[in-house]
Amino acid sequence: MSFPEAVPRRLTATGISFVVALLLSMSVAAYSLHSVREFQNAEIWINNTQSAMQTLEEALSTVKDLVGAARGYALTGQPEYLERYRNARDALPRLMAAIRTHLDDSPEQIQRQDALSVLLARRIDMAQQQIQRQTHDQAAIISFGQDVTNQIRIKFAELKSAEKSLLEQRARDSERRALRTRYAIIGGNLLSCMIMIWVFLRLKREMRKRQVAQLQAQKSARESEDHVSALKRDEFKIENLNAALRTRAAQLELANKELEGFSYSVSHDLRAPLRVIGGYAMMLEEDYAEKLDEDGRRYLDVIRANTRKMDVLIVDLLKLAKSTLAPMPLAVVDMRQIVQKAIGDIEVEHTALITIGQLYDASANAALLLQVWQNLLANAVKFSSKNPQPAVSISAQQHEQDIIYCIEDNGVGLDVTQAPKLFDVFQRFHSQDEFPGTGIGLALVKRIVVRHGGRAWAESRPGAGARFYFSLPAAPQPTVPADDRTSP
Repeated sequence: MSFPEAVPRRLTATGISFVVALLLSMSVAAYSLHSVREFQNAEIWINNTQSAMQTLEEALSTVKDLVGAARGYALTGQPEYLERYRNARDALPRLMAAIRTHLDDSPEQIQRQDALSVLLARRIDMAQQQIQRQTHDQAAIISFGQDVTNQIRIKFAELKSAEKSLLEQRARDSERRALRTRYAIIGGNLLSCMIMIWVFLRLKREMRKRQVAQLQAQKSARESEDHVSALKRDEFKIENLNAALRTRAAQLELANKELEGFSYSVSHDLRAPLRVIGGYAMMLEEDYAEKLDEDGRRYLDVIRANTRKMDVLIVDLLKLAKSTLAPMPLAVVDMRQIVQKAIGDIEVEHTALITIGQLYDASANAALLLQVWQNLLANAVKFSSKNPQPAVSISAQQHEQDIIYCIEDNGVGLDVTQAPKLFDVFQRFHSQDEFPGTGIGLALVKRIVVRHGGRAWAESRPGAGARFYFSLPAAPQPTVPADDRTSP
């Protein structure tokens, strides 16, 4: 099959792949929107359960006030006890009604509240009799009332225990939904990026083949005038193919822009409920710390830690996406200035001694190159932090076509067999507790360096530190005009 006949079939396969990537992105977006709505509903139910537990506490406290006020008035006859009794008696129906609104989703809880309401009515009646009789037969009323009060406490405890279990269950469900959403977004975006890259490489290969076909056609035209008509027909077909390729390229550029916009939209939609969860957890810790037991405080710590962890993961994923999609204008970069800025931007506190050797300027994108240095320096500082005297050194070697930069640390090091996997996404070789991280930083380094036409690799031994290398094209040397040259 000739090249002109095979190209339409290849373009058809490319178009199908493009449509698949677009549909996959739309599916991930729809699933993300659905997950955001589920997060919002879960937050509403969690707030409802927390409000129910708070109202139960307030109602139990009101019952205690009612019993104490009735007893105090019966013993002393002082009016202030009677006023306290009436306030507690009038507040109980309102609190029970509020509890009812929070328990509408649980028939078992409603049954417990109905039994509690019966006991409360009986206890209020006893308190009223105690107030009216005052000194007559007080011992019997107090004894019987204490039994009813104990039953009321038991019912309150049952309601609170059920609400606490419901709160824990809803928190677990919310965490599972967040995990599923994260995997769906990561997997969908990675698969979309892979398809887009495949489409791009396929278009590039077709463009190269088209150029070769054009050259062959021109050569044939010069060699034989008899083939002019056939060559013109071939040129017409090639022009049509060029138009089709330009259309496909424009569609691919539009899809890249839509994918970048989608990444930012997903970040906003996912980070907003994360901020809400973190904010409510902080308010719960500040306002109700004294009412929480040890398990409650531990649950709050788990919620806040996982919220922060997911927020960092989303930010790193966005950086990874931008490293592939963002435009990359090149210029001669002052490497020492970039390194010094990266050192100043390291977020973690450290005591490492960082030394900068001879550095050479390179042709690169300054913004993307800054991310490379930030990630490599933060990595070196983190893994050398266990050393009593942590140290990081930066150096460079200039070659004819490129420059090799090296970042060396005296950290824990790693097995040399693990080095090829270091730059893969989500690859980690230490526990989160020992060295925290998302497993994306080195993958981002490799993508940026490869886009510049370089490569990244590492050398290390366990306990002997590590050396990370990356290469960049050397900055072009300025040419000296002939008139400015000095004779020897």
